Amino acid sequence: MKKFPIMREFVVHWGDMDALGHVNNTRHLRWMETVRVDLFQMLEMRVEKSSSQGPILASLKIDYHKPVFYPGNVTVGTRIAHIGNSSFKMENVVYDDAGDLCASGECTIVLFDFEASKSIKISDEIRELIENYN
Repeated sequence: MKKFPIMREFVVHWGDMDALGHVNNTRHLRWMETVRVDLFQMLEMRVEKSSSQGPILASLKIDYHKPVFYPGNVTVGTRIAHIGNSSFKMENVVYDDAGDLCASGECTIVLFDFEASKSIKISDEIRELIENYN
């Protein structure tokens, strides 16, 4: 596995499966969302609900490489691959118990001012936190 600063293990539940007998594709997105939010919390990005600025999901892409089955566990990782002026790109991976890559994805996160309803520049402080954490 490549270096991912956030790694979390999830139990695959019976209810995660779909009619085809493997984990439904939407579950992968939920796992990736959870580790993405873990990273936001570690970087202290909009931890308070009253904050008027924070990250929003602008785009999301996922590739499925291998099905996941019940019973089992998956390990999901995320990292920031690129930092722009007002956005950054995150990479996500899902590995099964055998260490096989089951899904990979990337998303673009934009820092957003909710009161002004527009994107904002990533501050030097946040940029440094991201660079140090990765």
